[in-house]
Amino acid sequence: MRYCLFLLAMLGAAAPAWAENRAVVIGNADYLHAPDLAGSDTLSLAGVIRKTGFVTAEGVDLPSNEMRGVLDLMARVDDMPGARIVMLSGRFLNDGAETWFMGTEARKPGPLGAARQGVPLGLVMQLMASSEQGAVLLLGTDRQGMPHERGLANGVGPLSAVEGVSVITGPPEATGRALRELAAGRSVKAAVAAVKGLRLLPGADGDAIPVRPSRTVPIPTVEPSDPDRQAWAEAMTLDSVRGYSTYLERFPLGAFASAARERRAGLRLLQQSVPGEMTASPAQIEAALRLSGAQQLQIQRNLAALGIDPGPQDGTIGDQTRHALRIWQRAHRFDPTGYLTADQLAQLRENTATAADPAGDRDFWERSGAKGGIERLRDYLKRYPEGLFAADARRQLASGGQHPLLQSRFRGDSATWRWARRQDSSAAYQIYLDRFPEGAHREEAQLRHDNLLALTEAARLEEAELGLTITARQIIENRLHLAGLEPGLTDGEFTEDTRQALRRYQASRNLRVTGYVSRQTAATLLANGAQPE
Repeated sequence: MRYCLFLLAMLGAAAPAWAENRAVVIGNADYLHAPDLAGSDTLSLAGVIRKTGFVTAEGVDLPSNEMRGVLDLMARVDDMPGARIVMLSGRFLNDGAETWFMGTEARKPGPLGAARQGVPLGLVMQLMASSEQGAVLLLGTDRQGMPHERGLANGVGPLSAVEGVSVITGPPEATGRALRELAAGRSVKAAVAAVKGLRLLPGADGDAIPVRPSRTVPIPTVEPSDPDRQAWAEAMTLDSVRGYSTYLERFPLGAFASAARERRAGLRLLQQSVPGEMTASPAQIEAALRLSGAQQLQIQRNLAALGIDPGPQDGTIGDQTRHALRIWQRAHRFDPTGYLTADQLAQLRENTATAADPAGDRDFWERSGAKGGIERLRDYLKRYPEGLFAADARRQLASGGQHPLLQSRFRGDSATWRWARRQDSSAAYQIYLDRFPEGAHREEAQLRHDNLLALTEAARLEEAELGLTITARQIIENRLHLAGLEPGLTDGEFTEDTRQALRRYQASRNLRVTGYVSRQTAATLLANGAQPE
């Protein structure tokens, strides 16, 4: 069981014998009962600050209990506190006195519910205040709100200044840029000045420099050998105590030894914060489930029912089934290990049950999306992402009657910008920039475009994981051609014309616009066709 923040703040723990710089980065974008949030690349940002020598903890789309577990890093006792940096991107609620960072499960809370479904910023700031070398709290959110009861308001409310803690607020993309500026050794004031749209709250120490060159991981004094590089790459891929220890055993004086020790120390600290967790490998966690042959066969059948080929359905999870599990895990934002946890096994069963429940699908549609409204449509798609009415729901969300990509031309700067914001993809922002290079929103469009490029790379990798055959690619191109989206030749080669057609199709179905075939895009194209809007 995770220790709660309050207990960790009160109870002592074995403190390290050296000063540690610590950072926490949490990005919540996919809320169950609130509008999704566009944001910066959480894991990439955590990696940036980790490279400067900080011990880090990070998480993406976390419910409140898991957020507290990640923030435990700030509560651990440290006799020689180093710098502290916390970046929280997501939805916030406040009552005029306290502000809570909300977990992804939050559902129309009142003042008491906010305390259960969120983390109070006042406590976070108090935990950071122990720093003797500078502390910065970055809060990223947009202007959309989440449902709540009376007594609460959306957004970051008034925050009581805490000595030594500087607070920066702004859009998620802007706060992400500010974190990179801090990681480069900028002062708090310089980081805020370098990025448009940020606000430095009163009481901040603008001259504080939380990341100093002397604190960064030492640059190797020797050129690493090929075996050294390979061993380091393997360690980074595993990102575990065992992986970094193996590297250090082979290369105790290697070019990356200092970085390996830093990361291993951070992982060990997190293991102390979360007893019994993070020590077992994915394979060991799955082995503890003691899956029988019948259960393994059912897993293979479930994957097949969801349109993911598990290979031979023989009751033995082999390489092909592991590959299918990675595709499924990535689609549901799990760590794509190819091995199941108890929670993932339950999720897989639920996905299969809803996919095979047409009566329940139809009934839920009548109670939700059929009545119209953005929230009802999103509720339906979260429960039945490939349901009987999923295409209708996406069309309603995407167009509201008219869709800009399917019109002969855009109607102007403002209309195109509103569309780009709704799509919130690098491709959409690039379309805006191409059409209006001197437009009123060009700076924000460029900022969002750059931050979303990393997500496009993830989409490219997801398409590669699908292992589409030439025949499957030709079918996709043919469906796009029948929809009048001009994908080019139907030859199985995905050219730039094909990518553009995919972007148009994804936009028309309210899918993430990347130009690459995700599992959801493939399922919609191959199962339902691509009828013109």
